[in-house]
Amino acid sequence: MKDTQLSKNFRLSEFVFSNIAADAGIDNTPNERQIKNMTVLCLTVLQPIRDVLGPIDISSGFRCGKLNNHPKIRGAAHSHHRCHSGYAAADFTVRGIHNDDVLKWVRASPLPFEQLINEPTWIHISTYRPRRQIMKAERVKGEMVYTLI
Repeated sequence: MKDTQLSKNFRLSEFVFSNIAADAGIDNTPNERQIKNMTVLCLTVLQPIRDVLGPIDISSGFRCGKLNNHPKIRGAAHSHHRCHSGYAAADFTVRGIHNDDVLKWVRASPLPFEQLINEPTWIHISTYRPRRQIMKAERVKGEMVYTLI
């Protein structure tokens, strides 16, 4: 697969690489529409965060249906990580900055995100429409619970 540049600092390879996919032999190759959706995510949300806060590490980007359904992931059927219907998502951290501080900066910014979720070890952000829904994820009795903040 050609390693397409999605924005100044983001490449397609960052979004499609998955240890789980590699171990399970899953082809996590996106189609052109999915690549377009990831490009919008990078240009409108991730690149502006990177420009101000610094280097970003993507822990999960694009997930094909088979990868999203894998028992180690168990993603939602309509996960924004599947990059369908205009959506795109990434789970990320900003090097050297606590997730709470990243969340505060993004929340105060005018960035057009769909969802922003402060997960226990990363931040999830997605695009489609600028709904700007902000949530916190916490484990309660072994289950992940999402609350609006």
